[in-house]
Amino acid sequence: CATKHQNLIDPNMMSLIVMSAVLGSAFAQHQFRKPCKFPTEWTAQETAFNYATNMVEHGMYVFDGANERIYRSAYDTGPNGPQAFTRILLFKEHREYNIDQRTRACTYNAIPADRTWETWGVPVNATFQRQTILGVSVGAANWITADVFALQNARAGTTSRTATFYVTNDECAPISIQVVARTADGYMNLDQSLSMTFENFVLGIENPNVFNIPDNCREAPRPGPTPGPPPSAKCTAQLQRDCSAAKSQGPTQCFTCLRSHQTDLRAAGCTPEAERLYCDPRN
Repeated sequence: CATKHQNLIDPNMMSLIVMSAVLGSAFAQHQFRKPCKFPTEWTAQETAFNYATNMVEHGMYVFDGANERIYRSAYDTGPNGPQAFTRILLFKEHREYNIDQRTRACTYNAIPADRTWETWGVPVNATFQRQTILGVSVGAANWITADVFALQNARAGTTSRTATFYVTNDECAPISIQVVARTADGYMNLDQSLSMTFENFVLGIENPNVFNIPDNCREAPRPGPTPGPPPSAKCTAQLQRDCSAAKSQGPTQCFTCLRSHQTDLRAAGCTPEAERLYCDPRN
């Protein structure tokens, strides 16, 4: 699946495994590893960076390839306070369920017909880079060997993607996935870029009950035909005054500026969507 939570990676993803210092690397001397498929069923804790919102999300990921379904629960802390949600994708039923963990409100909508189930793994056109040691190489319990693959400027329509995959040497369990997508004119595509790391990885489905759907789940309202109103003149002026210089330096600097001026921007009537659109390099 992948985005997203597209292709072999899902966009709409720290512990010893992922965040340990890399103290050394061991290059394969006799063979180059081939791209591999992730395990069919697994459960892990996930940390993901959402480029579109410039926020870090933490939660749990459950992948059930046998039944073509994915469970993801996550929380983040943004300018409007903490948010927690659960998303369940049931591809055999062609439904996506979204649950607000605070209110327990549950809605569902159809998974688009062109978004079919795909086995997760390192893309077949990725190139093996090296083997590396993650952790402290003192005692077998303190480190693991990982294979590193890279995908360079792979094109899909008008978008190109550069990606790096860290997977365990034996099971091909994902450790880290970093994808940077760019538009035809070279700008970063925030909606299709992703950064995911996994920890406390367990083979199998630890708790199948996470896929149980609440009885109160209802169909989500269909999106309206027109977008929301544009930002007010006061908001636009405040955005320009506070962050025009940062915007010219790129989306990362722009979003950083927004976070440091949240109080003034809220007072000017700016919404999170107006701020995101302001820093989107496509606008």
